[in-house]
Amino acid sequence: MASAVEHYKEHELADCGDGGKAYSTRQKKTLVLNQWILSNWGKLDLRAIKTVAVEKWLKTLVTTRFLESKPLAGGTKEKIRDAMSSVFNHAIRWEFTDRNPITGPIKGSGPRLGQA
Repeated sequence: MASAVEHYKEHELADCGDGGKAYSTRQKKTLVLNQWILSNWGKLDLRAIKTVAVEKWLKTLVTTRFLESKPLAGGTKEKIRDAMSSVFNHAIRWEFTDRNPITGPIKGSGPRLGQA
């Protein structure tokens, strides 16, 4: 996963001027990839990452803002899931893998974001 994330950053999050992603988008995606994806999934092979494992992991995510542990907001979980899906879509395009466990084979079959 780590090499796919780095390849994604190099090719999709590079500063391409007016033809690329906005600076704020690149910064936010990079933050999500570094803070959440790489720290938890970076050492795994892309094919080892399964939909249900991602779903269970997303349900466990918490924030410790203000010295209090609370479940991560649904919108933040969506951003994490979407960034992960973007990496898999990039990996499919570059033929590193042939599946995206985040979107699943049909609409709605990817990880759900319900509360733990």
